[in-house]
Amino acid sequence: GATLRSSRGVWRGTIGPLHELKFPRRSASPSLSMARLAAAYLLALLAAGAPAGAFRRPLPRTRASSAIGAISSGADFAAPTSEEPLPTQTRPAIPAALVALEEKVNAALRGDAAALRAAIASNVNIDDAALDAKDLAGLEAEVIGVAKLMEDPVLSFVEATDAGADAVRVTWIASGTWGAPWNPRIVATGTADVTLDAATGMVSRVATAWDRSPSSAFFSQIFPDVWDARTWFACPKVERSPYQVVHKGEGFEVRDYLPRTVLKMSFVDPTGKPERKVAKLLPDFCMTGELMTAGRLADPWWATAEPECFIRRLTPEEEAAAVAEAPKDAAEDAGAFRHVAWDVALPSRNGVDAAALPAPAMSTDDYPEVVSAERFALRECRHEVQPRRRIAVLSANDAETAQDPLVPQLRKALADALAAEGIKMKVSAEGGRPEFGFIQGGIRAGFNEDGVFSIVAYEPRSIGNTGSYVTVEVEV
Repeated sequence: GATLRSSRGVWRGTIGPLHELKFPRRSASPSLSMARLAAAYLLALLAAGAPAGAFRRPLPRTRASSAIGAISSGADFAAPTSEEPLPTQTRPAIPAALVALEEKVNAALRGDAAALRAAIASNVNIDDAALDAKDLAGLEAEVIGVAKLMEDPVLSFVEATDAGADAVRVTWIASGTWGAPWNPRIVATGTADVTLDAATGMVSRVATAWDRSPSSAFFSQIFPDVWDARTWFACPKVERSPYQVVHKGEGFEVRDYLPRTVLKMSFVDPTGKPERKVAKLLPDFCMTGELMTAGRLADPWWATAEPECFIRRLTPEEEAAAVAEAPKDAAEDAGAFRHVAWDVALPSRNGVDAAALPAPAMSTDDYPEVVSAERFALRECRHEVQPRRRIAVLSANDAETAQDPLVPQLRKALADALAAEGIKMKVSAEGGRPEFGFIQGGIRAGFNEDGVFSIVAYEPRSIGNTGSYVTVEVEV
């Protein structure tokens, strides 16, 4: 059986039809034509020249951006037009003009067609071999026709670089939920060169490139995984953060992860004893979202996979603070204290904008099955937008948690393999040494409609490959 943990308690047992979540869905068996329509939908959004997001209940942005029309003649894409760039820890550092363009396309996806026409020139030049629409009218038809097949469509700009001649090259992430019982989230990535007319501020040209073809992206994510076939009445299909494999070595691979919003959870374990396995479960004190998981009015929720755990010794400053806060009998030696941190990706439907999310709250309840909450010093829970990361990963399917006795051996094996190929590991600012992580497979971190951490489903290890990895960030 599996285990469900939520802010309302713990549910254990075999997940199946007796524990159903009701989701209104349109189709469980997508045809090839539907797949093409869904791909065309994503292409249509990209051709609009900016990312867009549409939610059943829109999440407000805390910082308004300048209007597209505020761009003056000869404006440089590399700098905002009327305000400082948004902080990188809040959202990706992209020009305010593109933020405003994104918001206009968002409005169009929520039904305001005039917003799309206000952002894109009627004679826009669209360069995308996979898209039939070549002008604004055709684009509107694509969006209106295909958006009916996807739920919560979102398209986000996550990086921007100067492309010359009043153009900017943006990296985008597009996603939408397909109407199947297991709620598959289809995620596609790529780049687009966007040109604005300096006089009008309208999008005049877009050239789009896909990391994978639309059909490949669709069919690689539409079908249920092994565990989804057992739990689609209780848990949605997990979404994994998009990445590209840039190098395959002897027993390891190097991945480039795109910028993403993560929930960062951390605490200090005063016991410092790996056998207590305090890193086995995600911290309950950050699981504070409201979620109704049964009945005819059950709430929808979205799940992400591959949370990454980091365990390290404390700095002298952290140790002093932890000793002052922790119980006096927590450990025989303060040097045994360990800082335990988790990075959990938020669903793509919430965009890449930490400021648009409710501020995380922390519960004072006990941490079931591990150790009481009062013994956790320096607890923290916050959102952060991570920049692009390049990490090396080594399979760790035989390790149960980040505190498994096998993990140190795997870390050494990964370090040796990287050194053999001349790949340098990054060192942390705190300790001046590489910071190894542990991606723990078999965990579904669930978020409610507002993007608040609300529930976790733990898969049994008996189903085979757990998807666990030892990780370390490497230099580009």
